[in-house]
Amino acid sequence: GHRDDDIAVIELRRDLLQTTTDLDAKEVLFNALRHIEAAADVRILLLAGDETTLGAEGYGRFLGRLFDGAAQGAAATASTDLEREQLLSREEYGVCQFITRIARSGKITVAALAGQLAPPYLGMALAFDYRLAAEGTVFELASSRFGVPPTGGLGFFLPRYVGQGRAMELVLRGQPLPAERARALGLVNAVLPADDFVARCQAHMRRIVDVPLELTSATKALLIPYAADELPRYLEHECDVIRSTWRRHELRAHGHSQ
Repeated sequence: GHRDDDIAVIELRRDLLQTTTDLDAKEVLFNALRHIEAAADVRILLLAGDETTLGAEGYGRFLGRLFDGAAQGAAATASTDLEREQLLSREEYGVCQFITRIARSGKITVAALAGQLAPPYLGMALAFDYRLAAEGTVFELASSRFGVPPTGGLGFFLPRYVGQGRAMELVLRGQPLPAERARALGLVNAVLPADDFVARCQAHMRRIVDVPLELTSATKALLIPYAADELPRYLEHECDVIRSTWRRHELRAHGHSQ
């Protein structure tokens, strides 16, 4: 990360889900977020990621660590099962912490997104105040292709942006969502040229944000469209659904082995 006047920038260098489940990497990220939140002269937090950190390849690898071991059936050892259980718990807790921290931030939060992005990352991006996408960015919505329901808070945030009916249609149809279409739906605030993307995002935010530092937190508190306890309740429910899905994978795999 780096500072540029009143903007703090964090550029992801590894998959975000891997980061939130790796205790050391998670601590580095969350320490940065804590320092930014405590900095009285920072008005904007900009987090930038692309398909190498928010893409389907990394997401698939993470899910593979959860589910592929179950395919070994009886050959899967108790320690492997325990490791996967711990991984799932860390993922649930880390993702919930990240989403909650971003949603409750007193700073103006900006997700700068580029590339082909995996399903959970649209949900996580919708926790930010602004979403800026590079030209050519595509959001993958077909969670079912990965064998899991919508995650990353998508079921909480998406209906609040586009309405329940359209959210259901987008998720169930699962068609890729180009950045320009996402902008038309109000999910992305602007689509910017891909070259020198992070610098363009900083310049864009400076042009459009005019809330004084001392009023930023109060302004956000009045604009957030849900009660403070709604999001944690939803995220707890999402964790229960994910865990149930994981258990079904386990039972099916072990059943096939017998």
